[in-house]
Amino acid sequence: MYQKAAQPEAAPHASLIEPKLTAYADADWGNSKDRKSTSGYLIEFGGAVSWGSRRQKCVALSSTESEYVAAAHTVQQVKWIRALLKDLGFPQDQPTTVFEDNQACIKMIENETETQRTKHIDIKYHFLKHEQKNGVVKFVYMPTEDNLADLFTKPLPIPRFKNLCNHIM
Repeated sequence: MYQKAAQPEAAPHASLIEPKLTAYADADWGNSKDRKSTSGYLIEFGGAVSWGSRRQKCVALSSTESEYVAAAHTVQQVKWIRALLKDLGFPQDQPTTVFEDNQACIKMIENETETQRTKHIDIKYHFLKHEQKNGVVKFVYMPTEDNLADLFTKPLPIPRFKNLCNHIM
């Protein structure tokens, strides 16, 4: 009689499709009394695992600069979560996609050189270029109406707020 060979037992999570880490970055430019912008981010790994909103420490001179600072905050969180996932046995071998709704911000990250318009930006935010070049993150354009991090940057009309909340859950 033919017997089926015993299969080695797989790791509990090996048969599941492992989720991919993705992030959303956004900013609300200078919309406070002190003219400081608000950064917002959302990071997903099969579902929302980290999100936040905070006032930027510097005054951004343009919406692009404000988005650039927000992207830096997001990448700091992404790097921490990537390290945690690696320790938990879920290494992220591919760059983490960061969705950004400001195309000029993405171009600034991709540009190898500084220009007169970006020279004043604090060097701590320019680490974005290094992280993208080293394959830790990859910035991808996403229209504002689809950017889930918009939820964390400013008060929104109730229908928009509910729509974004539904997409996160």
